[in-house]
Amino acid sequence: MSIRTMTLRTILLFLLFLCSDGTPMKGKRRALKQKRRSERSRYNYYQSQEPNDPTQPPPPPPPPPPPPSNRSAGKGKSGKGKSGKGSSRSKSGKGKGKGSRSSNGGDNGGGGTPTDPPGPGGFEVTLKITNLTYLQPFSAFLVVLHNRDADPLFVLGGEANDELAVLAEDGNPGPLYSKYSGAFGVNYVDVHDTGAPFFGGEVTYITVPYDRNYPYLTIASMAINTNDCFVALNGVYLSPGQVIDVPGYDAGTEVNNELCSSIPGPACPSGSGNTRSGNGEGYVHIHRGFKGVGDRLSEAGFDWKNPMMKVEVHMM
Repeated sequence: MSIRTMTLRTILLFLLFLCSDGTPMKGKRRALKQKRRSERSRYNYYQSQEPNDPTQPPPPPPPPPPPPSNRSAGKGKSGKGKSGKGSSRSKSGKGKGKGSRSSNGGDNGGGGTPTDPPGPGGFEVTLKITNLTYLQPFSAFLVVLHNRDADPLFVLGGEANDELAVLAEDGNPGPLYSKYSGAFGVNYVDVHDTGAPFFGGEVTYITVPYDRNYPYLTIASMAINTNDCFVALNGVYLSPGQVIDVPGYDAGTEVNNELCSSIPGPACPSGSGNTRSGNGEGYVHIHRGFKGVGDRLSEAGFDWKNPMMKVEVHMM
C-alpha cells in the first residue's frame, strides 16, 4: 500500500470521527459514569442500613416533638407489686411508685428526664411512644441505655428470666430496674411511670441523655389486660428520625387463660385477684392475640392486630 493511500485513509477516518462528534466515545464515557453512580448509590444504601460508628456523634437532629400534655393518672390498675411464684398478686400499687428514677440521676419527679447533663454525645434523646391498640393499656416502662456488653432483655425462642416474667405478668418493672442498675455495659436505667397506665391512642414522651459509648436502647412495658403480653425494644441502636413499629410479645411464663383472676388490668374488677396461673409456653414469642376464652373479656373488645406500639426517636 502506497504512502498516499495510507494518508488518504487516515484523513478519511479522522473526518468520520469529527462528523460523529465523538458520539461512540462519549457513549462509553456516559455508560461508565452511570455505572459508577449506580455502584455509589448501592454502597450508600447498605451503609444506611448499618448502625453509625458509636465513636462518632449522631448527625444533626430533626426539630423536637411538641411537648407532652399533662393528664391524670387516675384510671385503671397498673404496675403491680412483685410476688413469688404461685402466689396471689395484688392489684394495688404503682410498680416502683410515683415519679421517674434513673440510676445516674436520682429521683427526677417523673417524665423520665434525668437531672444529669447529657452524655459525651452532647444530645438528649426523646422517645415518642404511641399505644396503637384499642383496649390494651400499657404499664410503666423500663428504660435502659447500654452497649453491646449488656445482657439482652430477652431472646426470641428463649426462656424469659424471672424479672421479665414479673413485668409481663404484673406490669411491675421494679425487678428489671434492679437487675440492670449498675450492671456491666449499662449506663442509664429508668422507670417511666408518670401518667401510667397508657391507654390506646395515648402518647407518652420519655427523655434520656445520649451517650455515644452506650448507643443501644431497651424499653419494656406490659399490656395489662392480658396474662403475660409485653411490648419492648430489645437493644435497638439509636438513630435520629427512627420510627419503629413494635409487636406484642408473649413471655411464655403464664398460660393465656384470659381469666380476670390472672389479669391485673383495669378491664377486670378490683379485688378479682392476680394469681399466677403458670403453665406457659416456656419461651418468648410473638403474641397470638386475645381470643376471648376467659370468663368476661371478649375477643372483639380486647384483641389487637400487630403492631401494638409505635416508637419515634428524636435527638436534641
